[in-house]
Amino acid sequence: MAHLAAAYLKSCWSNPLSVNGIAGFTLTASQAAAARSALLDDARGSIYSGLVSYAEAVHGLDKGLFAWSTVKLYYACFYLAQSFLNRSGKCVFYIGRSPIFIECVAGATPLRKQGNSHSIVRNVYQDIFHNGALAAQPIGGVPAIEWMAQQREQTNYRDLRFSDPSAPAWFHSVEKWGLRRLLATYVHDPVTYQYDEDHAMLALPTAAFLESASSSLGFSGLGLNAQDLAFIRGRLRDSSGPISLQFL
Repeated sequence: MAHLAAAYLKSCWSNPLSVNGIAGFTLTASQAAAARSALLDDARGSIYSGLVSYAEAVHGLDKGLFAWSTVKLYYACFYLAQSFLNRSGKCVFYIGRSPIFIECVAGATPLRKQGNSHSIVRNVYQDIFHNGALAAQPIGGVPAIEWMAQQREQTNYRDLRFSDPSAPAWFHSVEKWGLRRLLATYVHDPVTYQYDEDHAMLALPTAAFLESASSSLGFSGLGLNAQDLAFIRGRLRDSSGPISLQFL
């Protein structure tokens, strides 16, 4: 969610807030500029949360915690998709239980959306960044970020119990080749692996972080300070010690 931008936008509207109360609202140029500035801070927060989720997933895979690593890797992708929307001036948030979308440009009007924040972020990302790492090609015939969501939902909601200590199909490659070897391979050659069903659960978020680190959208790279990066590097480790990756 875009917390700072949402708080600012809500302050621009009538009080008390209601979905019906925003129907005639349009952003002024100064309001749009202020909201876009807040969205850049929101984007940095999403990137940080995504990296922490990714690091925890890597650590979990090393410990054989496959179910929670699946969930964490989906969240890494979701946070990255959200960060790209925020970096481009787009905001998804709630008024009460109603999801709202707005592009923060002068004259824009907030739109009520169907679904929840996750499905809306995924859909808007795919519409706008259709050549981005999380959308450019399908995985097993399913849009890439939706494939990640399906594995998360299978793990969280449909499976009778977590598969641990057995690895689900999407992590068999980790068992076969080893975590460090695969991560080095994915960083060196993300295009080959990020949409391959046998590798995508880990390879896709890795490729998406590489894309984010090289982006100049809104700000340069990941946009994080040295302290944040140091913490994440410390968390990104296995039983042999820290794992160094190009995007960090």
